[in-house]
Amino acid sequence: MQTIGSHEPRRALVIGASMGGLFATALLQRVGWDAKVYERTPVELFGRGAGLSTQDELLQVLELSGASLRDL
Repeated sequence: MQTIGSHEPRRALVIGASMGGLFATALLQRVGWDAKVYERTPVELFGRGAGLSTQDELLQVLELSGASLRDL
């Protein structure tokens, strides 16, 4: 894990489990940060949002974040 100074790990709190929040958390974790994502809605997020299309940029960030593209 990367450190600041000599002993403290880099930590991040990502507020909001939107696609941006999920990608930010995954990418920070991939480079060694202790990153956590928080969402405050009391209900599941199933069925929310407008949907996604698989543009090249989305596929690139999915790969960078460690997601498998095998099932797309």
